[in-house]
Amino acid sequence: MTSPDRVLEIGSGAGYSALWFMKGMDVKGTLDAIEVDPQVVEVLRTVIGKAGLEGRIEIHNGPALEILGKMNGPYDLVFIDADKDEYPAYLDHALRFTKAGSTILADNLLWSGATVRADRRRKGVRGIMEYTKRIFADPRLSSILVPLGDGVALSYRIK
Repeated sequence: MTSPDRVLEIGSGAGYSALWFMKGMDVKGTLDAIEVDPQVVEVLRTVIGKAGLEGRIEIHNGPALEILGKMNGPYDLVFIDADKDEYPAYLDHALRFTKAGSTILADNLLWSGATVRADRRRKGVRGIMEYTKRIFADPRLSSILVPLGDGVALSYRIK
């Protein structure tokens, strides 16, 4: 859809999605990766090194909300795939970091069917449901939920 210059990834894991984002970017594009688990960060560093992407991906290790409070945009694309209970707060930051023409992606919106069943006993369901409600109600966003894998929400920033 786009070739972003600057990407923010909230919940990077071992770097699988980061590598795909980098593949779709110009050679000058950069990515900020937030990951809470220090052991996973070491795997991420190895993956980045093997891919030859040092200097283009900056790793931020720690709780996402703590780190996001210290960061500034703008970002062309924000990808959310971290603590599901915190999705609404991540959306607040994503809206602060983006402008018209930016994209916000969120993974796991179906959460193995738990959000469809409104199973509020499962950890993360309330956060995902609130996130989903907000992206469809926000006049700054044009959103769609794609039932691919565990569900991906794509929100295009129109205002």
